[in-house]
This record gives sequence, C-alpha cells and structure tokens, in this order.
Amino acid sequence: MEVNEVPGFVRKDLILPDTGPNMTRIQSQYPVLKEHQDIKHNFEVFNPGKDEATIVVPGLNQEDVKRFRRGRMFRQIVKELDDTVILFNWPLYTHIPEYTAAQLEDLCLQEGISEVKLIGVSYGGHVALELLADIKRNNIPVEPTGLITIVSPVDAEDLQVGPKLAKRVGPMLQTIEMGRVLLTRGNIEDKLKHARRRSAIVRVSAFEDKPYTREEMPNNIPVLAITTQGEPLLGERGGPSTPDLLVKNQQAASKLERLFDNVEVMQVGGRSLVSRKRRSLSGSLNLPGAHAIVAADVPMVHNRVMEFLSSIDKEK
Repeated sequence: MEVNEVPGFVRKDLILPDTGPNMTRIQSQYPVLKEHQDIKHNFEVFNPGKDEATIVVPGLNQEDVKRFRRGRMFRQIVKELDDTVILFNWPLYTHIPEYTAAQLEDLCLQEGISEVKLIGVSYGGHVALELLADIKRNNIPVEPTGLITIVSPVDAEDLQVGPKLAKRVGPMLQTIEMGRVLLTRGNIEDKLKHARRRSAIVRVSAFEDKPYTREEMPNNIPVLAITTQGEPLLGERGGPSTPDLLVKNQQAASKLERLFDNVEVMQVGGRSLVSRKRRSLSGSLNLPGAHAIVAADVPMVHNRVMEFLSSIDKEK
C-alpha cells in the first residue's frame, strides 16, 4: 500500500491481498486465479477513512479514470459529500466482473466502508450491476445506496453487435489491435484463456446471455440511467437520429426500470467517440454513433449527477 498526497486530498494506492474473505471465496472456487496476480486491480482510494464511498466503475477507455480525476465532479464528491472515492482502471488484458466485485468487497471491508454509491460508465455500468448482485448473493455487509449508469448495457441483448458475431470477427480484428475482451458472467477458466491474448484482441462482447432478475438486485435503491440520442443521421432536422452504435442504451434503461423500483431516465445529446465525420453522397454521415455525451449537455449531466448523489445522503 502506498499513501500519496494529491493536492487537497489523501490518496492510498491499494492492491488487495488474497487473504480477504471474498478473494478467498472466489479463488477457492476458481484456483486458477491465484496463478495470475497481474489481473488484479490497482485501486486509488481518495479521502480514506469514511464509512461511505462513491465507487466509479470505468468504461473500457483507459483514459476514463484520468479524466474523472482531473474533473470538477471528482472534487465535488470528495468535498461536498465527504465520501471516500474509489477509482480503478482495468488491467490491460482482462475483464472479469466477478473478480472485480470480490476485490471491491474486500476493499470496503478493509477500509471500514459500510455504504456505497456506484457510478458505472458504459461497460462499467454492467460491472456495477454485477457488484450489486454479488453483494446480495453473498450477503456482504456493505449496503448499496444508489446507482448511476451512463450509456451502459445491462446484458448481452443491449449490445449493438451480437456476441456470436463479435466472437467470429474477433480473430480477424485482433490483428489491428482494436481493444480488449469483454468477459462477464461466464466460466472464469474460459475468460482467462482469452485474457492472455492481452490488448491485441478486439472488444469481443462475450456477455453470457443470463439477464439479471429482480431477485438478484437491491430493488429499493434509487437509480439514474443516463442515455444518449445522437444528431440527425444525415444532417437533416427531423430525420432519423444517429444511434449509439455500441450499446442500445435506451433499451438497457428500460430493463433497469424492471429491475429497480425507483429509476430516473435522463436522455441527453450524444456524439461520436471520435469527432471526425465521413462524407457520403447524401451528406455528413456520423458513423461512429452517439456513445459519448455531447459537450453542450455535459454541465447539465454534471449537475444532475451531483444532485442525485446529494439526495441519497439527505434521505437517510
């Protein structure tokens, strides 16, 4: 463990030991995990020592956490809510939500955290759901108090590219290094076979088709689901909008409404993950889709997220 002074905040850098109850549990179930110490997370714990925490579960972009740490929202959460804030990035070549959940659970127990708010961005929203299910499934003494998802899938049906198609094209795309493997809710031994290929593998959407049920979730927590709708596809007002080409995020939000009792859906403008647009005979066609929030709506989203997090504390 390292303790660093970040301007205005104390930061602890942590890698969880194998001796915690939840790491012991999952490694007993899957002994192969002990052989791969390099797939553990490096956690950044800001403002430690509080019994409430906000956990930010990132998307697959390795820049997500760095951007959040530099932003105004991060400082507001620490200063105004006085929460411990937990950040982490994915190991470079694997994504195993069950293993992430076990580490986060042991981190909370180790740090004396009894209540958590979750913010999941893109793929991170799906992982946040796995953490909620794991806490309930294993009776972890940590109480979730709220969830925010931002353009996040709930399960495999919410991916624009189906898992079977993604698996078929994966070997072809790995030669051009387009990302990492999405691995979730399946057999951990199978996940590790893919994990060793490192970041040369495309983000194969290997979600297992096991939709979450209400029985798996803490139905009473408040949920804020932020979705996007893009610009007109062909640059014409009133025409069809550019969809999020990665995630059917509005469909996913509808599923959240079935899983939880108190869900607010906030739709905002979407933009491409890249700013360049390609020209076609019919005009400017925005091929990359609307998976990011348009800049003009970012302040509105920021304010609503902070209001939502603050309201959780006020209702206690």
